[in-house]
Amino acid sequence: MQIKRMMIVSLLCLIIVSCASQQVTVIPVLTETTEVTQGVTPTISPTKTSSQTLLPIPTIPIATLNAVATLNAVRIDLINQMPELEKYGTFCQLSDCYGAENSPNGQQIIITNGNEIELFNINGQRIGKYSFYEFYGNLIGFGGGYASSVHWSKDGKYLYIATYFGDGGPEPYFGYKSSLARVNLENGTWKDTGISGVISFSQNEKYIIYSANKSEIRIRDLQSGEENTHFTTDYYLYFGNFVWSPDNKKIVFTATPEQWSENDSRFALYMIDLESKTIFNLHESSFPFYYPVNWAEVNTVTLNRFEEFGEWSIDLSVNPPIITP
Repeated sequence: MQIKRMMIVSLLCLIIVSCASQQVTVIPVLTETTEVTQGVTPTISPTKTSSQTLLPIPTIPIATLNAVATLNAVRIDLINQMPELEKYGTFCQLSDCYGAENSPNGQQIIITNGNEIELFNINGQRIGKYSFYEFYGNLIGFGGGYASSVHWSKDGKYLYIATYFGDGGPEPYFGYKSSLARVNLENGTWKDTGISGVISFSQNEKYIIYSANKSEIRIRDLQSGEENTHFTTDYYLYFGNFVWSPDNKKIVFTATPEQWSENDSRFALYMIDLESKTIFNLHESSFPFYYPVNWAEVNTVTLNRFEEFGEWSIDLSVNPPIITP
């Protein structure tokens, strides 16, 4: 009996060991939405780096750098001598100066804030002090005004100073001046020329053309004082952008109506011949208008067009003159 029990226990142990040694392999069940793909080694494409386009830096001419450096040195020396000049707030950069200007021959210097002008010889001697109110007068209703140098005579004797303020209309665009004074650089005294409006000196400094009154243009001989007056049609009231011919005998300029910014306005290019004392209507067109900028060749005047980019020219050798890009 005892032997029988031992045999039963041994059999049970063998069964348990046999079950423990079996391995169960689990097979996955694939559904319809399951995708099986082989592993693919990804290819890495190099990223294209966007290159920034560098614009060329404008080169400042050596002559300009030297001229500005010289002006700045004189400006600083004057302020060191007269600290009160600091109130004008002048300063210089590499290519230009604000509130400081020297004469073409380098013998005089201006210190200004736009309303007042102080004029000195290069050695620091004060020539004079001038202001908008001194030249034009402090009239009620006009508020503040400006004064600026507009022309140094080539003989070194005179400086022309103009006063101006915003009048509205096309005058600011044309450079309207309310008065023009001539300063004697030797003694600092000044004289009212009686000229106002849009002005331009001939290259030989013999004449000045100006437009002060509506539909009227005047040319004054600066040596004799003689004046010639020219008229256009009543439609054109304002004139400017005067450009002189290479021989200083003709002037081309723009004429505009009073309502110059309206789309149906018309504009004209006129020419005055100083020898024949006649005025010609060269071309008429609608807005935007042409205006002359340069007269380098005998019969060709370079033009720009208001608020547009580009360059045009008018051929004066044909009749009527032709404008081409």
